[in-house]
Amino acid sequence: MNILFDGRLLLNSVSGIGYYIRNLLEKLVEIDPVNNYTVLLNNSLSNEHPFFKLKAPNLKIRILDVPEFGMKNQVLFPLKVRGKSYDIFHYPHFDLPLLSRIPSVITIHDLKYILHPDFFSGSNFAKQFYIKNIMKIALKKAHKILTVSDTTKKDIIKYFRVEPEKIKTVHLSVDSKFKKMNKTGTLKQLLEQNRVSNDYFLCIGERRPHKNLVRVIQAFEIYRNKTGVDEDLVIIGKPYSNYTEPEEYIENNSLTEVVKIIGYVNDEELLTYYNNCKALVFASLYEGFGIPVLEAFACEVPVIISNIGSLPEIAAQAALKVNPHDPQDIADAMQKIHQDPNLRRGLIQEGINRLKKFNWQNSAAQTLAVYQEVYENASCI
Repeated sequence: MNILFDGRLLLNSVSGIGYYIRNLLEKLVEIDPVNNYTVLLNNSLSNEHPFFKLKAPNLKIRILDVPEFGMKNQVLFPLKVRGKSYDIFHYPHFDLPLLSRIPSVITIHDLKYILHPDFFSGSNFAKQFYIKNIMKIALKKAHKILTVSDTTKKDIIKYFRVEPEKIKTVHLSVDSKFKKMNKTGTLKQLLEQNRVSNDYFLCIGERRPHKNLVRVIQAFEIYRNKTGVDEDLVIIGKPYSNYTEPEEYIENNSLTEVVKIIGYVNDEELLTYYNNCKALVFASLYEGFGIPVLEAFACEVPVIISNIGSLPEIAAQAALKVNPHDPQDIADAMQKIHQDPNLRRGLIQEGINRLKKFNWQNSAAQTLAVYQEVYENASCI
């Protein structure tokens, strides 16, 4: 098969979809030396991006100067790839170029834009209308749909009335660099640089409304006041649009000395923060998967998650589940981890065991099987 994989959502800074693209492709070319892969990349991607280190005899990279989202993508993409002989087109998002005639596989990571448009401050009516309708048509046009969780699969079936047999859940996994490490001088330097105490709870993710950071900060206030501990809450992730509620809450409630917004960090720094935190607090209002949960498991860190969305599916019994709408419930979970070392050790071991269920090689093998299914069915038409 000649497989065209759209990697234009690989960005210079780490994103969820970029994480998926890089790890999946690395394993696909590793387990599959037979089929040919052409990967489309955005012309703005830095030559220093780790993806360019990936080498395989059956892998080609093609730069495509077409925006990866919107009407220009819809119109220009088919013109740029016409005349090329591809058997499968894997588009890892919902904005499938509808005029493309290549048998297609799409990956839907979540339905947050559909189910929770209020989470996106920069999303106007026209953008919401485009997303909803382009996704509806793409789901119908695609030969096969991949989702990263059964939760997202159920959402698609319920909202768009797609036949269940058209959808295949292929879970994500964790990058191999995430692992347990001993405390190092790098940690001390990072903590001093950002004025972080030696004991801290950690939040990871772009600062979007659905990350629920204001309630997590409120929970941390409750926890500190009740226990009297001298600890910090560290929030790592890029800012989003003009959403500044977490920063405003911190400022208005005089919390700048104990709640530290670090912003974006590189992989080495992120690994250090994971390895030395008291626990990861991931109390999102909606997630399609939740990669930070697996990263924390790999670093042997206890985890607190929401009891809604995909997170209970991913974590199973390896995390404390809380009502994300209730700061007191989140605070109670923090206190349990603080006071109960047996609980902490048990969660860490459960996380180690749970992580064994997720493997990029298995994800790649399942994806390859979908390519083969689509190819065989298309050949019969």
